[in-house]
Amino acid sequence: MLAKREKKPEAEVIRELLSEGLQSASHVKRESTGASLLRLAAIGGTGPADLSKRIDDYLYGGDN
Repeated sequence: MLAKREKKPEAEVIRELLSEGLQSASHVKRESTGASLLRLAAIGGTGPADLSKRIDDYLYGGDN
């Protein structure tokens, strides 16, 4: 619809949109893995008391 409205080929409109998207994505500040994990830990969620012993059971079910 945008190509029709601007009287341009669809391929040109797609290239322009991709270019704009890539340029705007390069300005986004990325968070480090460590910072992401710290934010996740700050949520303070809890799990079952035996999670570390039975992680495979919780992930895959049964007695693996």
